[in-house]
Amino acid sequence: MVYSAAELLKLQANIKRDPDGYRDEFLLQYRHYQACLQIFQLKPSQDSKEFAEFITFIAQVSKCYPTTTANFAPELITLLEGQQQFLDAALRRAMVQALILLRNRNQLDPAVLLPVLFKLFRVNDKQLRELLFRHIISDLKAANQKGRSERLNKTVQSFLYSVLSDDNELAAKKSLAVLSELWRRNIWRDARTVNCIGTDAIFFVHFFGFAHVLWCI
Repeated sequence: MVYSAAELLKLQANIKRDPDGYRDEFLLQYRHYQACLQIFQLKPSQDSKEFAEFITFIAQVSKCYPTTTANFAPELITLLEGQQQFLDAALRRAMVQALILLRNRNQLDPAVLLPVLFKLFRVNDKQLRELLFRHIISDLKAANQKGRSERLNKTVQSFLYSVLSDDNELAAKKSLAVLSELWRRNIWRDARTVNCIGTDAIFFVHFFGFAHVLWCI
């Protein structure tokens, strides 16, 4: 039996209260999520409302069944990376929000998630770009709150610097905005960051104009 959105919310609350008692019901809905996933891997343009509801549901209760849902985040990442331009905007945002929830609960390594989010700056969806921007800044700020997270910083910086030279204008400009905001908040203040901000800002203003750069970010 496939549950409606209201029934999924009720099941979600019951699972959080008693995971073992509702395991069978969860597995039934999880199998339906997997069936939807297979459809979208083949036809990403399908009607997505039901699939988005199941993604949100699985993300909310995945901590209760970590072994069963171990492939959930990798599956979403693979679908996003392979079909990002073809997915419905609401579904794409639901997938990103699910991954952000997993990250906020420490179920997903930021070194895995953040490069994926930078790639999504290529998608022409301003609402999505704003969501990505807020999370990236927030996550890196939290990671460096009690001391510099050198391993994470180096991983993200290496990827970010490559995106700054991306052929996709949206991705490059939004990545520059991230870099500038990290510098402004005193999260990244190393010489390489300063040089990249100066070099790339001059390039974009020269070729596209200051007002155009502000509009794109």
